[in-house]
Amino acid sequence: MTLALGVALSMSTAVAQESASFHERPEGKLHFASRYPRFRVSEIITTSVAAATTGAFILVPPRTGSSSRNPFDEAFRGAFRLSSPGQRMTAANVSDVLVAALWLYEAVVDPFVVAWGVHGQSATGAQMFLIDVEVQTITAALQGVVAAIVGRERPLSRDCDDPAETLGRESGACTGNDRHRSFFSGHTSQAFAAAGTQCMHHLHLPLYGSLTPFVPCAASFAVAAMAGGLRIMADRHYMSDVLTGATIGTLVGVLVPWLLHYRHRAPRDEQDSGELSARNPLQMFVVPTGLGAAIVGVY
Repeated sequence: MTLALGVALSMSTAVAQESASFHERPEGKLHFASRYPRFRVSEIITTSVAAATTGAFILVPPRTGSSSRNPFDEAFRGAFRLSSPGQRMTAANVSDVLVAALWLYEAVVDPFVVAWGVHGQSATGAQMFLIDVEVQTITAALQGVVAAIVGRERPLSRDCDDPAETLGRESGACTGNDRHRSFFSGHTSQAFAAAGTQCMHHLHLPLYGSLTPFVPCAASFAVAAMAGGLRIMADRHYMSDVLTGATIGTLVGVLVPWLLHYRHRAPRDEQDSGELSARNPLQMFVVPTGLGAAIVGVY
């Protein structure tokens, strides 16, 4: 409850500051508030509840006893699992760095360095940051709830009783709550959620000027895919864990910004972009997901 109130208070302050600066800059393609709905009170509540849920399910022990092995996962584990504990630890650490880099780029570089610092659009930067936080907390809450209910053992838990391995019976992977949080992959879902949200920002806001949105979209999804693959190589997750995490993360990262903000373009913005729409009424983009790809249309 304290966590939820803290998030609500900090986000309310950010919304108030953004509203006060609404008239500081001229309207343009990067002025979020003149083109799309701003962050709502209902979204503050949703984000706060999601943050509280995430915190609660970190503490709640997951259900135990589910190994859920199948030929599909076993085939990919045998093909991609690194041979030594040291190599697997390195892969896990690199995946941590990649996910953190995606989040920092999404939540710091684009909204504050590019939108605010380069373009002088502090209001747009604040809105982007709030949407980023909303997407990440919703994704984390979904992962926490599902992982606790399913209680699937991580593949590396098989090494807990193997004297040839250095994992050790007393390690957190063998004795802690983390042992049964394999499904679905939190690293992968967070990475793809960040990539999806970043992609939506670039599809609707010309943060990089005339550069096609495909470049930052493709780069962010490529990094997310690398992070997910490293989770398999590190023996932290099965392939089905990673595919599910990629799919859910992409759906949340794309749908939340679009449904709540970017699909509601302001009428006056429609008039400004009428000539472009007449030439190219619908732009289609292919966005990768865990189970293949999705087509996103921008009109």
